[in-house]
Amino acid sequence: MNSDDQKLIYVYCLTSFQPSQIETYENGKLYLIENNGLYLTVKNVSEDEYSEVALKKNISNESWLDTHVRTHISIISKIMETQTVIPFNFGSWGMRVTAHAISRATAMICTGSARRLRRASKAWGARCCG
Repeated sequence: MNSDDQKLIYVYCLTSFQPSQIETYENGKLYLIENNGLYLTVKNVSEDEYSEVALKKNISNESWLDTHVRTHISIISKIMETQTVIPFNFGSWGMRVTAHAISRATAMICTGSARRLRRASKAWGARCCG
């Protein structure tokens, strides 16, 4: 695996349609990972803020937490205005993951049963909304 394949990725939500005007959120830092017609809304984040150790520390900082949780909710809410989403809990994916792993996860949801979807959403700290 080369270093370009491995990123610190923050996941907001999963949708079955490409969210519109995503480039206008977060000053253009958001992007989509698409697999089999499903879309993860994500952005690259710093290990200084979102590694497991840093996230535990930052969660105790009320100002940091308030700012970042409000942003998280705002982005998901904007996307929910136009479609159903599976939102991820704040900080659920603040860890090192590969784009390939995320693609495999979305493929599982796309081809999986309702039971697999429920299991996956619990494991990822997500729930269906919309």
